[in-house]
Amino acid sequence: MSNHNEIFYFNQDVNYDLKYRIKVIVDFVLRYLYKLILFFCRGQKEKFDTKYNFTICAIFKDEANYIKEWILYHQMIGVEHFYLYNNFSSDQYESVLKPFVESGMVTLTEWPIPQGQIPSYKHWYENFRKETKWNCFLDLDEYICPLYGDNVYDWVKKYEDYPTVKLYWRMFGTSGKMQHDDGKLVTEQYVVSWDKYYDEGKIFYNTSYKIDLFELGMMHNIKSPVTFLGKKVEIPPINEFKNFITKYNINKVKKDFTIQVNHYWSKALNCYFNQQRRGDAVFKESPRSMEYFYWHESKNRGTDYSIYRFLIKLKSLYEQ
Repeated sequence: MSNHNEIFYFNQDVNYDLKYRIKVIVDFVLRYLYKLILFFCRGQKEKFDTKYNFTICAIFKDEANYIKEWILYHQMIGVEHFYLYNNFSSDQYESVLKPFVESGMVTLTEWPIPQGQIPSYKHWYENFRKETKWNCFLDLDEYICPLYGDNVYDWVKKYEDYPTVKLYWRMFGTSGKMQHDDGKLVTEQYVVSWDKYYDEGKIFYNTSYKIDLFELGMMHNIKSPVTFLGKKVEIPPINEFKNFITKYNINKVKKDFTIQVNHYWSKALNCYFNQQRRGDAVFKESPRSMEYFYWHESKNRGTDYSIYRFLIKLKSLYEQ
């Protein structure tokens, strides 16, 4: 968990001491160094005869109640294909996914591997990377939410010279609900959120560049290797303003974001208990304690209805 005083990535209070000023200078130099390296290494980009412009890879367990909405929503904003890995589900996921698999929208892989999330991403990379221009390693409680446009590929294609783009989480809690209403969509029920972006999020990955490290947390911070002057350099993600995200995290912005990831991380309290029981796809011991829950829930000081602009169309698709 992030330090309690540093959870908000932007608009933090800053102590403008000598140490901070040195970090600003080093951060500035690193950003322009990465730009220079990418310019000279642009010939290392790989080209594929791809099927898709934008895809999603996800692992899931016992999420049959939510997966239809999640697929239809992302299909609606321009995601062309889904690579889904079933990780020990015991619900009716097969019947829910059947029409999507038969239509060719979903590639379903059975993945009975404990803590199988990172291995599933590596499997996707080795088997499906060349089918798409861009991919996002997303969870089923996360929704990519453009704030102005309505097509995710139209948004991301202006970053084709960069390996990865990071989008930040807008965290949503229970909205005061003890029980999830199965008759309503997730995106409809949960609107109470953190008032600022979290310091984590998800990555849009440009498959023209390589990934060589499949490790814990890589879906939040993919680094792509290039060879510069005979040495391997790991290129970090940029944010949407084309600023590289260095280890110093000097990322003040003066413009508004145009996209976010809505992270419905808990949903209602009974959903959180269900998540506790089913375990975690990354950790042997789930971090989802009640202390962890209340800490996140206590940060819900705002509301965010941005995704509501898609809601009527989504409901219409869902009811067909």
